[in-house]
Amino acid sequence: MHAYFRTRSDLVDIVLKEVDEHLTTITDACFLSGTSVYERLFRLALRFGQDARDRADLILVWLDWSTGVRSPVWDRYLFRLDKLHRSVEAVLHEDLGKTLSAQDISIRAKLYVGGGHTLALMQFAGATDEEITRTSEDLARQALLKGRSHR
Repeated sequence: MHAYFRTRSDLVDIVLKEVDEHLTTITDACFLSGTSVYERLFRLALRFGQDARDRADLILVWLDWSTGVRSPVWDRYLFRLDKLHRSVEAVLHEDLGKTLSAQDISIRAKLYVGGGHTLALMQFAGATDEEITRTSEDLARQALLKGRSHR
């Protein structure tokens, strides 16, 4: 470690930056295309689930980062998570903006992003490609339900 990084903190900074850049890249790639809202949400969920298999090192860091509530890097995680939530909210707003409040769209975005953690955990637990695909489809479909949940 010391041959490449002066401190553990330097190593952590570089690794978290790589994870952040990867998540930004895949989100942009899935969301910037002109396909339907459902297709964009499905593709991002599927990509995240596949990355748990193909880029396990990065996704494991993301999962570890997401549980480090008392860690000195927690604020960076919350900032990254907020960026992801806002990206999903913007896409959801395209389809739901006339029928749901901003608060309801925000809740949907948070649930959808939380589903990405579930996909990663499923992949690490040995889920099949079909299970990852079907769960990705369900995440996208659930995020786009037109009605608001009842109290």
